[in-house]
Amino acid sequence: MVAVIITLTLSISAYTPGANKISGGSIMANGKKPHIGAFACPPSIPLGWLVRVGGAAAEKLAKLGLPNYGVCADRFAKKYRRHLDVAIPKNYMKMTDGERLKLAFLFGRMTDYVTFEPSSTNTAN
Repeated sequence: MVAVIITLTLSISAYTPGANKISGGSIMANGKKPHIGAFACPPSIPLGWLVRVGGAAAEKLAKLGLPNYGVCADRFAKKYRRHLDVAIPKNYMKMTDGERLKLAFLFGRMTDYVTFEPSSTNTAN
């Protein structure tokens, strides 16, 4: 069996589903509610694939208490083919919407490498 691993250099940011009108809705592209470890991925990456953010972006995510590893559960429009978003879902650490938006702002936007590989369970988590 051949392992498929894709590594891309992407612009990485964080989003706060349901916090305001531009931050995404309450259901992700995979049909599930946003959860910690969910990522909005470029359209070329299948839903359900595992995601791992590397480099300085992974370190900054860890400092902010956000995951650098999870699953591709949401989607970007085709024009955003070089972008990854880390979900900060409602009820994350009992934060208010304003606190989640501030956390996303603190992360900002970074460019770093991200690896993707098929999930062994083959689901769109």
